[in-house]
Amino acid sequence: MTEAEWLACADPAAMYKFLGGRASHRKWRLFACACCRRHWHWAADTPAAQAVEVAERFADGRTTDKKLRAAMNQADAVAGQFYDEYRLTQGVEPYIAHVHASACADAVRSGVRFAVNAANFAAQTYAYEITNTAGGVSDLWQAHKDAEAAAHAGVLRDIVGNPFSPVGFDPAWRTTDVRLLAERIYNDRAFDQLPILADALQDAGCGAERLLEHLRDPALLPWERPDAAGPPPVEHVRGCWALDLVLGFA
Repeated sequence: MTEAEWLACADPAAMYKFLGGRASHRKWRLFACACCRRHWHWAADTPAAQAVEVAERFADGRTTDKKLRAAMNQADAVAGQFYDEYRLTQGVEPYIAHVHASACADAVRSGVRFAVNAANFAAQTYAYEITNTAGGVSDLWQAHKDAEAAAHAGVLRDIVGNPFSPVGFDPAWRTTDVRLLAERIYNDRAFDQLPILADALQDAGCGAERLLEHLRDPALLPWERPDAAGPPPVEHVRGCWALDLVLGFA
């Protein structure tokens, strides 16, 4: 893969293959969690959503292996419960909830393979929701799944950045004001305030144009949608490479 291909790629599978072990376990876990959060209404107020939240805390060293394993077991259990409900009722909604809970459960697990699985289940969630089907695969279903996968490529770029041209960071730019603002944005998911962080960095002497541009860019990937509605737009997420640089995360 070339740099131009990386920057324009709408096929996350090619990006996974190229990255290999270049991204940390933390990055992969946060990528999986971000993919799950794109269709959060299917997990909200369930143990599957709580598992994703535990996984995010674990990624940042804020919880234990024991709690992570418990969260994974709970997510697996709720995925099974939704599937049992689907088998009893043949309803579309419990099937979609089962697929999304499966995504959340894999987001808790460690490693590239499970992150890829989680993203794949999350893309299926969107395709089943839009086509209003359960278990069936059609050309239309595949088109919607591919559209969501293209969005995942944008999410991955937000998290990994450009591996062909990494950006350096001068610790002198991490003033108290910059650090406090970055921490608040990260903890509160206040990514709409990233342009304010870019201004603060400039005031601190930062001249890294690609870093500043990324923080100011709300549209991370131009990709074709199969219809006017399309999946949710690609936005900044926890693990964003630019915000991570400011915070000193790996």
